[in-house]
Amino acid sequence: MRSDITKEGPERAPNCLLLKATGVTDSVMRRPFIAVVNS
Repeated sequence: MRSDITKEGPERAPNCLLLKATGVTDSVMRRPFIAVVNS
């Protein structure tokens, strides 16, 4: 999935730590990230 680019792999550890610091749990991290943008 495209969201795995942000959260998978050892080089993405800082990204995962920042997400966890904002309250994202491991179960949420396993699901795909979906964003809705409106302009």
